[in-house]
Amino acid sequence: MAEPKTTLIDLPNDILFLIFPYLEPKDFLSFVSTNKTLYSSHLEPSYWRHVTRKTFRYPNQPLLNTNGERWQWLYKSLRTRSKVYTWGQNNRGELGHNYVDSRREQRIPPRRRRLGGFRHISWPTDIGFKDTDPGIIVDLQCGGWSTSLLNQDGAIFVVGILDGERSWQGAGHQFMRLSFPEAYITSSYDFYEPSTAIRQFSAGRSHILGLSDSGRIWTWHDMRRSGRHIKFWDIDLCEGEDGGLGLGRVKKVVAGWGESSAYIEGSGIVYWNIGRESNDENKESDAWLLKSTALEGTGLRRSRTFSVDRDSLEAKVGEVIEHVVLEGYIVFITDLNKVFAAATGGNTSIVEIEAFASEDRTLKDIQGSFRKFAVFTGEGEVLQAEKSLLDAYWNRDRNDSSEPPRLDAQLPSLQHNNVIALAFGDYHLQALHSDGTITSYGRQSNACGCLGLGDRNAGGELRGLRSLWNGDEALVPPAQGHKDRGHEIFFDEPRKEWLAYMEKASRETEALDRRDFYLVSQHNHSTLAEWFEQEGRAFYNDFVDENDGNEETIPLKAPSNPYFALSITAAGWHSGALILVNEDLAERQTQHYLVPNPTHDSPKTDKDEQDQNQSGSSTSSSNHKPAVQSQPIQHASPIAHQSRRVLFPGIEPLAYHPPTITARPPPSPESATPENRAKDPQIWAWEEQKAIFPRLRMPNGEIAPGDETTPIATWRGECPPKEAE
Repeated sequence: MAEPKTTLIDLPNDILFLIFPYLEPKDFLSFVSTNKTLYSSHLEPSYWRHVTRKTFRYPNQPLLNTNGERWQWLYKSLRTRSKVYTWGQNNRGELGHNYVDSRREQRIPPRRRRLGGFRHISWPTDIGFKDTDPGIIVDLQCGGWSTSLLNQDGAIFVVGILDGERSWQGAGHQFMRLSFPEAYITSSYDFYEPSTAIRQFSAGRSHILGLSDSGRIWTWHDMRRSGRHIKFWDIDLCEGEDGGLGLGRVKKVVAGWGESSAYIEGSGIVYWNIGRESNDENKESDAWLLKSTALEGTGLRRSRTFSVDRDSLEAKVGEVIEHVVLEGYIVFITDLNKVFAAATGGNTSIVEIEAFASEDRTLKDIQGSFRKFAVFTGEGEVLQAEKSLLDAYWNRDRNDSSEPPRLDAQLPSLQHNNVIALAFGDYHLQALHSDGTITSYGRQSNACGCLGLGDRNAGGELRGLRSLWNGDEALVPPAQGHKDRGHEIFFDEPRKEWLAYMEKASRETEALDRRDFYLVSQHNHSTLAEWFEQEGRAFYNDFVDENDGNEETIPLKAPSNPYFALSITAAGWHSGALILVNEDLAERQTQHYLVPNPTHDSPKTDKDEQDQNQSGSSTSSSNHKPAVQSQPIQHASPIAHQSRRVLFPGIEPLAYHPPTITARPPPSPESATPENRAKDPQIWAWEEQKAIFPRLRMPNGEIAPGDETTPIATWRGECPPKEAE
């Protein structure tokens, strides 16, 4: 009797998952569509994570490794929709925005050119890349005075200045591609060279590290000079087109404040001082030959062919999952759910940071820079700590102290709130949530705008910004009962103009007493900020789908945000984010809040004449105005113009191609003169409705000042409870 044949579907999933990465996405989808059993793997996370990272060099996100649907969506979306937004300090042109005409800039003396032509940006702004086309951006990072981008082809572009302490010379507002020594072929879209195609990079305070596809380490300290190849006296690195295999393979590079580091299989975490290029150095040299320092106990790699003594330090430490380089310390987590730290400066010993230890915690990731870091757990905790905690443990280990230091109180809004990444500036913090939103915390030095909440005089104060005695700006503490969420960063033009309008409305004579009532008390200011936060988050709740001509309209369902953040970064006093932009949806939402300007005189068309004759109107053409549908104002929330309906195109970018609508120019900004605004054919809905500055009932029952005709504003969500005595 013939033995039954073994087919592919008879193979266990473990074997199939090893086969899948060899298939292209089209072949993979065709293969899993052959029967129901295989189709259950069409969203297999390991496959879509592999193909997305291989195709786009997209950085790993440990907290999302099991989300196959998200990785597939990223693969479909990254080709056309990724944009870079930056905000904050722009003294060295580190944001990539230019406010001086390029030809006029050449006529400005160099010193004035360095000191002028740039300004701080408090609202996230698209870079636009008018002077450079970097291609598809897959990662971005901020340095102390720069912003760096990695594209799909493995090229790094930098704007600003790498080392602001040594020189004012840099790329200014123009992105410059980092170069390699003349002896090396630069990889490009047309010609692939694995030794110069960067697959992962890290921006330190004043330098950049890059890891090529072949496993070669590169470093840059000056964007005008070629990079240097890093070699070690004491470690043999393994290179190859696949990044090398086995001992000596470089898995990751991490740049810090004053040190560079790499994780090398067989050696563990190694670090070295960044060094600095001097004027008398041999500029023809293509490589730096350095002596590295390896942290003890970090070389374990678990495999069937690699065994380790149970009593060894490696077995007690575990296999390193991720590490960060701070000022003076390297901190890492292991697969034994432990956190360790080591002081730099030639030191090799490590100490366990027991404050993070718990039987109920599964450590997934660690992120940080400068003097702050955070450990992410599988249970949704985000545990922050500062350099002072590391100092305490390091000194305790040396002094044999018995009292272990503890973690400080954690931000409630970051706990169990789907936070997948944190970006640390000098004094500000921004959190990326799995739904693509970003929340902001801390303060912005010199009112530089790094919080991304808008200018304090154009709506930022309404969102909770307060001016400090030294010129900095900080957020008021969250309102009582609403400490479980932060201030969301918005990217769209309608909310920016709405906030600017409300700031202007707050300075009307009728609203001045009400404005003073809110701002004189920190608790009242927090309550006002919470109201605007609720209104901003619910801004597009009235945006409806025409539903294929059905008269019944439905509210816009999540995910409805056309600006979906993929990654965030911060350093010093500036920030940035990589955003997937659904431009069709963004334009529809903008048009949703535009109404005809009743003061705008537009030429009458033949169709206008025909419509007027059919209606029997005797109005002269000189007095013709577009029809405006007015609505009573209950409070200052942005009520949509109900006569306008727009098609909701959904969030799946490649599965559905919505028809492109003709974009009409938005109104002039609030800062424009009344004469220019009168020429706009359209105005914002809240301008037509003459929305007023909100009059709120406070948690203690007190009502903000206002005359009898000023209605009391309602809350989208819950009103903050009364402040504890």
